[in-house]
Parts: sequence; structure tokens; C-alpha cells
Amino acid sequence: MSGGRLTLARAFARRVGRCVVSLFASLAFAAGCGTLAHADVGKDVAKCQAAIIKAAAGFVQAQAKALQKCEASKLKGTLSPDTICKQEPTKTAPAIAKASTKLGSTIAKACGGKNKVCGQLASDGDDIGLALIGWNIDCPNFENGSCTKPINTCADIPACIECIADVAVPQAFGLYYGTLNPTDPKSKDKTEKALRKCQATIGKAGSAFLATKSKALAKCWSAVSKAGTGTCPDPKAAATITTASSKRGVAIMKACRHPDKTPFGPADIAGEGRIAVAVDPTGAAFGLFRPSA
Repeated sequence: MSGGRLTLARAFARRVGRCVVSLFASLAFAAGCGTLAHADVGKDVAKCQAAIIKAAAGFVQAQAKALQKCEASKLKGTLSPDTICKQEPTKTAPAIAKASTKLGSTIAKACGGKNKVCGQLASDGDDIGLALIGWNIDCPNFENGSCTKPINTCADIPACIECIADVAVPQAFGLYYGTLNPTDPKSKDKTEKALRKCQATIGKAGSAFLATKSKALAKCWSAVSKAGTGTCPDPKAAATITTASSKRGVAIMKACRHPDKTPFGPADIAGEGRIAVAVDPTGAAFGLFRPSA
């Protein structure tokens, strides 16, 4: 395992954290353009900016929660392993659709003027100006994807946020639940059951970390928006994220053990590399990760 050694927790933090940070960096880029240039523009603009950031975080968290439940069901065998969770029609897709509706309505309520309607349907034409809130731009792209459409009215902002989240969040869950790939959800084999427990914990702990990190970043950027200056993560957000990362790592190390309670030996991570969980001379568990070449 020499070369490129990282703790298991740090490895997931770096890979998955990049997805979340990229999402909020794109959002903050837009919000920051307006905030820093117009710190004194008034409470309506500040309210609109804060609503965008909070609504975006809420959408990410709702989407992550729905996807996590779906992936957990696949792992348990109550859904087919071939299920595409984003499209799962019974619970997952409706939950994401509900979150999408809330995202749009929250932004329209805060940014759509007196009648709380954005865009062409806004007969009074009193939407908060896009230049004032920093959204007189094309959608900030994510990882060279397709999220590049122009923002013409506040009605286009939710679609931009959804586009970025639809790439970032499923990408994170691909890492969470594509790690160990247990083969039989109904198997009574102790080793297979231990593998399922480890995989389920990676997914659940990873999802919780994503939610906590998104909340911390959203609060930070809301404070920056209100103050008109600052960067994120600030010390408070950084401390929250560090604590959440440690909590996730502890949960994974505790769960990822063989039936005899010894830590997992080397195992392949689908498309990523190999992991192992070991115990040092003091009895403390730690993880090793070697990326794929």
C-alpha cells in the first residue's frame, strides 16, 4: 500500500468534498458578484440573495436524502441493483420533484417582486434586478458540463442550481455506493453481511457529511452576502466541516470490519483504487487508500 497513502476518511473527504465545494463555489461566485459590489443596495436584494443560497442548500440536502434512501434500498435488496435512483418513480423522483418545486417557489417569493412571480409571467415587471444579486451571467458551469445557459430572469436561477446539483450530488453518491459492491443483498454469509454493513455505513455517513457540509457552507455564504464581504469556509464553517468529517471517519472505521471484528483487509473500490482498514499498536483503527493509476 506504499505510495499515495491517505486515510480512508481523508480520501472520501477529498473526492466527495470536491463535488459539494464545486457546487457552492459556483453558487457563491454568482452571489458574490452582486454582494460585494452592492453591499448597501437594501433589504430586498439581501433577502433575495439569502433565499437563493438557502434554497440551493435545501435542494441539495433533499436530493441527497432521497438518493441515499434509494441507494440503501438497493443495498438491502428491496430495489433492483440496476435501479437508476434519480429516475426511481415511487419515492425518489417524486421527492426530488417536490424539492425542485420548493426551490423555484422560494426564489420566486423572495426575488419576484410584489407578485412573487419571476420572468415573463411577472406582469408588474418588478423582479429584483439580476445585476444587483450577481446573477446577470450565464449559469456557472460545473466540471465542463452542460450548465451554461444564460440567466435572463430570476426564473432561470432554479434551473441553473438544479443543473449543477444534478451533476454534483449523484457524482458524490456514485462514490459513496460504488465502493465495495457487495454481490448478494440476501446472503447469510457473514463476510458478505459485513461487507454490506460497511457499504451501507459509507453511504449513510457520507450522505450525512454532505448535508452538514452544505448547511455549513450555505450559512457561511449567507453571512457573507449580508455583510457584503468575506470568504468561505470561515472558521466556524471550517470547524463544523472538520467535526463532521471526523464523525464520518469514525463511523466508517467502526463498521468496516470482518465478522471476527478485525478490520477489513485490502479491497477494491470500483474505479477508484484500493482500501484497507487496520489497527495500530495502540489499538486505534485507521484506513489506507491507494488511488487507481
